[in-house]
Amino acid sequence: MSQRIGNALIITGCVLLALAWIFTPVACVMGRY
Repeated sequence: MSQRIGNALIITGCVLLALAWIFTPVACVMGRY
């Protein structure tokens, strides 16, 4: 059970990291224009 929760946390962390990678440059470009 705890391993399942750990996997979910890892997946959530990876998704958040991917979103940060995508949105940081977008935010920079939006802020410039």
